[in-house]
Amino acid sequence: MAIKGFWGAGAVDTPPDLTTLQSEGFPTAGDPAKGIPPTKPRAPWFFMIDQMRSTVIHAAQMTPKASDTQFLEALQSMKWLNDKGIPASKLPDAIAPKELIIRGMPLEELKKVTLKNKELAVATDTYELYVGDGVTQGGHMVNGKQNELIIQVLGQLTQAVAELGHQEKPF
Repeated sequence: MAIKGFWGAGAVDTPPDLTTLQSEGFPTAGDPAKGIPPTKPRAPWFFMIDQMRSTVIHAAQMTPKASDTQFLEALQSMKWLNDKGIPASKLPDAIAPKELIIRGMPLEELKKVTLKNKELAVATDTYELYVGDGVTQGGHMVNGKQNELIIQVLGQLTQAVAELGHQEKPF
């Protein structure tokens, strides 16, 4: 579904056809002496670039506006996606205090990460729970074995986050 962008004038209700973008390569200012015309981006290219920006802003649950910093703000607000963690700031106060961070990743990947002090991580392939001290790579295992309660809590947390994701403004 296309997202309407902001334009100075002449915008229409129908998105342009992206299949018309067929000149692959690099842009040029052209060279009249050699008969090389300058590169023209045309409406489909502007639309494609605008959609890239707008979809990131929507994914960050922001309302697009005419702003020169909103795209950067949207990217920064979604840093937790790349960190494979859910910062407490993205969870309602009733679920977690502000300093809680929960991560989930395979055990081999977890062994390479230094968890922050009191940060929790779950090895998604073994369901073992680890807590960080800010120094030790991989953190320290809690209980030393699989824990059915951890699996149950992860299921409930996953469900709660999924439900939040379906709300218009969950955070």
